[in-house]
Amino acid sequence: MGCVLAVDIGNTRVSYAFLRNGKMIRKGHLEDLSAESLGSVLKEKKIDGCVFASVVPKRSGQLKAALKKLDPKLTVTQLTWEKVSLKLPNKITVKGMTPGADR
Repeated sequence: MGCVLAVDIGNTRVSYAFLRNGKMIRKGHLEDLSAESLGSVLKEKKIDGCVFASVVPKRSGQLKAALKKLDPKLTVTQLTWEKVSLKLPNKITVKGMTPGADR
């Protein structure tokens, strides 16, 4: 049985975790989003899919391209604010600025 690769692409760091049956079985950080870097992490785990969130659109494309190079049939899902909604008790406003994708 495989697992799911979860990736968090931030401004300064890319974190990943392998999830199986809702539990984290391994986590770490990636130096870059190249196929070679991802390949070295994935060589020890069979993954059934990848889910990721990103605040850096350019790096999202890099991740998708690297995963496609490694496995063209792999299901890759990007989590966006349109796909994930939270029910918050109060409306959050930020005066004078537009919150970014990570807010």
